[in-house]
Amino acid sequence: MSWLNYIFSKKEKYDIKGRKVIIIIRSENTNVKLIREVILEFWDKVLIAKNIPKVVFYIEDFKKPMSHLGKIADAFIETSEKFPKIHINAISLDSKKKLFHIIGHELTHYKTMEFVIIQRKVNARVSKAIKDIKVHDDSRYYFRTFLVATLSEGYAVFAENTLMNKIRFTDAEFLRFYNLAKTEAEEFMDIWNKYIEFDKLKDREGLTDEMDEMITLNKIAILNEVTTLYKRAYKIGFHVNYTMISTGNPVLLETDIFKIIKIYESAIVSRGYKPIISVNSGKGILDYNSLIASWYNLHKNS
Repeated sequence: MSWLNYIFSKKEKYDIKGRKVIIIIRSENTNVKLIREVILEFWDKVLIAKNIPKVVFYIEDFKKPMSHLGKIADAFIETSEKFPKIHINAISLDSKKKLFHIIGHELTHYKTMEFVIIQRKVNARVSKAIKDIKVHDDSRYYFRTFLVATLSEGYAVFAENTLMNKIRFTDAEFLRFYNLAKTEAEEFMDIWNKYIEFDKLKDREGLTDEMDEMITLNKIAILNEVTTLYKRAYKIGFHVNYTMISTGNPVLLETDIFKIIKIYESAIVSRGYKPIISVNSGKGILDYNSLIASWYNLHKNS
């Protein structure tokens, strides 16, 4: 690429449904017009782009191999910024189909890096949460880890489906995902209530040693089910992310997990549905404070 292309580069700014698209042209190739048209169409229609508020495209003439790829590439992406910067090769990209594919491919790299960053943040949050919890306080560990998992695992599943264009924001899909999450939450509460009932039996008078042992074994079996709550975070977390985004409240990783759940509560109520999870309002099928309180009531004298 000639140094003159940098000096006389042309900068174009577009607003597509509230998302900023900046195109910097450093080429005089005849493919520039097609590339511009495809970029704008991609950003308007393809689902993977809908959650990216800003992007910068550089249309350039690649003449030297990309050192980090080891070959002359059609495109490459910078992932060090909070928004993607995509370099497009004006020389070789001369068909709409190829352009759509390469832009989607590079955005997949960007999203993959985004997931890595998210997972690091979540892992750090989990580590901090665990350090803040006393060793004997199993309830806070299990339930708070679950809330964190709704953010991490739910987001990962949601994003994976978004990348494959499997997400459809319709009332029917909203209800389907809601019911899947509702089933998970209700099944867990059934297990939890069984544990409480068996725990109450231990205080009954006239229990034989065999009956007491049977109660203990049943409690252990049920408690093992209780500790699998984390696995239920996938469908519940997917629903939380779907609800947040469909109501214009995208999940911000910098926000405290409890604040995110409270925003979710407001969002789901605005749709006329009962929250699947809640922090301390008591409105959710799974309410964080209620679960911890019931655990303490069971073990305060043990």
